[in-house]
Amino acid sequence: MNPLLRQTSLALLACCTTAALPLHAAPKVTLSAVFVGDGMRQTPPSDALDPASWSGGVLPKETDDVFVTDAYFHNGPAGVVRMKSLSSDRGAGIFFARASLTVSGDVTLESSIEFQKAESALTVGGTLSVETGSLAFVGGLAGQKSGSVAPRFEGRTLNLSSEGQLRLRWFDGVPEGMPGNAVPYVQLSGDARFAAGSSVLVKFERTESPGALTPGEYLLLTAGGSIKGPLPLLEVEGLPPGAETKGELKLSPDRRKLLLVVTAVK
Repeated sequence: MNPLLRQTSLALLACCTTAALPLHAAPKVTLSAVFVGDGMRQTPPSDALDPASWSGGVLPKETDDVFVTDAYFHNGPAGVVRMKSLSSDRGAGIFFARASLTVSGDVTLESSIEFQKAESALTVGGTLSVETGSLAFVGGLAGQKSGSVAPRFEGRTLNLSSEGQLRLRWFDGVPEGMPGNAVPYVQLSGDARFAAGSSVLVKFERTESPGALTPGEYLLLTAGGSIKGPLPLLEVEGLPPGAETKGELKLSPDRRKLLLVVTAVK
């Protein structure tokens, strides 16, 4: 056979063989649902329940990888919002007014995520990494009055970078069961990793006095694995004029608990 003719025949055979492959053999690709809002960062948060706020005009499903590029506000009723994974652009901002969020995979934040009511909680099947910004719970440490504090965040692993922060807001009444509460604010099945420079902020709001905060140990986080890295910095804001509290963060001997130890309140 003429060499040129033979090469042409082989090329045609390869082309036909490729075309004959079954379609289901192609790898599955998950398309991201991108929250674009109104595209203007300096405006109020856009409505996450408005299809027009999403790329393609379609609300995401629980199988979607969600990427947030604008200030995101979920003002829907109490319930659970589900997605496969979540990541955000620097400075975007994510706010849940009532609903809770469950992510089956990982969450990687370049911005803050905030849960504004006591019933709001975050559950992450994978790793939550706060690269910049904060994980914040406005409902605060007084969100439950039944004798214990329900975990606000449950996940496998928590990573706080040098620019990451865990923000806990403290209102007038501290729940019964604190100090010495047996149920933590953050509950992990794996490790918590704190980078040097990461911080925990306890912020008092609408208080005329430090309230029911008394000297003792307040359990903030438990890890099924261990707490790794240096202790985060402790910041306290919003105490009434003239009020003072002395405290520090410490680890349990097995490095599985992060505690706020209050030594004086006046």
